[in-house]
Amino acid sequence: MDKNKRSDFWIFTTQALLGIVYIGLGIFMITRTNFVWSALFFGLRLLLLSSSVLFMYRFIRYRTLGEFARFVGAIVASLVFYFNEILYVDLLAAVFGIWAIFNALVHGLEVYVAIVEKQRIKPSNVLLFFIDFGFGLLLLVNGFQNRKLINYQVGFYLIVFGSVQIFSACVFIFQGNSTIRMSAPVLVSGLLPPFVVDRVPRLKVDSPELFKDDIESTVGNFVSVYVHIRNEGYNRLGHVDIGYNGAIYSYGAFDPFKRAVSSIYGAGVMIVGVEKDFVQFTMESDVSVYRYKIRLNDNQVTHIEKSIDKLFEDAYVYDFPLVDDKYYLSRLKTFSPPTTYYKFESEPLKTYNLFTTNCVLIADRILQSTGMKLFQMSGVITPGAYYAYLENLKSSPDSIVVDYATYSTKV
Repeated sequence: MDKNKRSDFWIFTTQALLGIVYIGLGIFMITRTNFVWSALFFGLRLLLLSSSVLFMYRFIRYRTLGEFARFVGAIVASLVFYFNEILYVDLLAAVFGIWAIFNALVHGLEVYVAIVEKQRIKPSNVLLFFIDFGFGLLLLVNGFQNRKLINYQVGFYLIVFGSVQIFSACVFIFQGNSTIRMSAPVLVSGLLPPFVVDRVPRLKVDSPELFKDDIESTVGNFVSVYVHIRNEGYNRLGHVDIGYNGAIYSYGAFDPFKRAVSSIYGAGVMIVGVEKDFVQFTMESDVSVYRYKIRLNDNQVTHIEKSIDKLFEDAYVYDFPLVDDKYYLSRLKTFSPPTTYYKFESEPLKTYNLFTTNCVLIADRILQSTGMKLFQMSGVITPGAYYAYLENLKSSPDSIVVDYATYSTKV
């Protein structure tokens, strides 16, 4: 075993051991609830006390209004939590309650879309809706009395997370490659894209080598994953596309006449166009684009091409009826005439769903043959989760991500 492989072996062995620790912590969270909350409260008190001392020192040294405000805030928070021991439990319960309600709404949306589109309603979605909604309601109404539900949520998450870490490490140790990861909770990953794009101006100064002006087509034994994040505005959850053999594959609710006002669901439309044109058009639409170029072997190339062919088995060409610059599809067609639009005869691709049958699902289907797999317990994988996954993959040993670039006009 050479030096690099030996180093990678120990890295993934450490990952497996950490996975065991995560599972142990998860079991501990579930079985020792009172001890966990007592330790958490002690740690919170210690944190607030040390923060108060630190901010007092910084105020005495720098004499600024900001440091004084931080010092006063830390003192007030310390006093509030000291005289109200259940407040921190209620705050945490509110956070986890909102998380559970959000997951319930995701499942509820799937049921609603099935009713509207006259599809078969999955009993599992109905069951999960009521379970998550019940959990959320109990935590929001009386968080302190139902705090054990938080232990179960966090404990179960840690157990699954540790299991995925162990499985991923074992795949690498015995097969030599692993790109299996588990997504962060959807509320966390969903908020990630705005923070990412807000760092662009500073990164342009600190790391200009990460930014490129010339857009390259993906040719040969490679596939590119593009993560798009709008520079400004409220709609900054992101979008994921695939670039392969010089073509772009982009799935979304692009038909303005057959989608909900909020674009949460609608008719699924696949855009197939010239990769360079599409990225340029996207960038000029006030969007920052992050590109991850992935190396493929001959077998993976064959599987990816089969995956793409399978996606279009029941697709048909959709001719957008209007030539009007106020419509996205019309502007794109004018910018790059070779672009073609497709719709689908059957589910799941017939109906786009922001949280389930979305752009990330399409990317995940195409890329599974490379060994890439992102787990999300709620069934919701956001562009933010995929961005975090690719960033993690980029820095891992023997990464299949061989090139990275950012295209952005944000200043």
